[in-house]
Amino acid sequence: MKKTIIIFSTLALISIQCAWAQKDMQVTMYGYAESIFNPALTSSDRAYEATLLARQQWFNFDLAPQTQFLTLEIPIKKSTGLGLDVMHDQLGYENNFDITANYAHYFIVGEQRSLGIGIGANLLAKNLDGTQLIYEEAFDPNGIYSQETHYNFNFNAGLSYTAPHFTIGLSTRHVAATNLSQTDIFIPTRHYDLFSSLLFNLNEHLSIQPNALVKSNFQIWEYNLGAVAEFEQTLRFGFNYRIKESAALMLGIVFLKNFQIMYAYDIINGTLNNISPASHELVLRYSIKPKPPKAPYLKSPRYFN
Repeated sequence: MKKTIIIFSTLALISIQCAWAQKDMQVTMYGYAESIFNPALTSSDRAYEATLLARQQWFNFDLAPQTQFLTLEIPIKKSTGLGLDVMHDQLGYENNFDITANYAHYFIVGEQRSLGIGIGANLLAKNLDGTQLIYEEAFDPNGIYSQETHYNFNFNAGLSYTAPHFTIGLSTRHVAATNLSQTDIFIPTRHYDLFSSLLFNLNEHLSIQPNALVKSNFQIWEYNLGAVAEFEQTLRFGFNYRIKESAALMLGIVFLKNFQIMYAYDIINGTLNNISPASHELVLRYSIKPKPPKAPYLKSPRYFN
């Protein structure tokens, strides 16, 4: 289909350009989406977790990108993590429905240190409402003039290294996808992600965790830098800077020990600033770590027990 597709609204035009670039979803609080970007980080903290994220990009802009996902992560013994990701990503007149089953295995390489390898089996349903599109040529033979849905089965893969105060992961999404030059709007392209984070305990009350994420399909590059501070293991506040696109402020709280809520307000500093000043993102997470096994009780003949 020719790249000359245009849509009645400015947003739809931008959406189609993004679709042709086949850029993966964009989130600000990517620290809560580790298993989506990298299956080797599935349950890397050995906790049972359920995470719900909702993002409204370019607030007050008709047909702006919207993303929602739910992730479930379960640790199995000491060396395995299982997960399920369900995601919806809307981009103009395009809707993507994505479900992924993740498996991660961790090799212990030291005290509280491990190397992880992960794989995710992914089913993507991509729907495009062609009734809303117009073309420079009235009867483009490659045009889409109706509602069309195409399905794609693919794989994600990743590697990770985790330590008490350091995490790094390298991954690729849509491993079996075609090259960017050979794809079309219904076929995803291969993406690569590099994620890292450090944890500094400044004192018994305050810690800070800088992080970074680089995303690319070798045509478009996205660079994120940020940090989240935690006070008394309860109050969280932080920032994220997406180079040439936005700066975000984040605020959150941990309550009842296991529930977390985080909110991010993205201030747009790119070309869309005059049209939409901000994006909004909300995360809800329930996380609980299993209790460590009790030490075995040894009977002693000295005391007859």
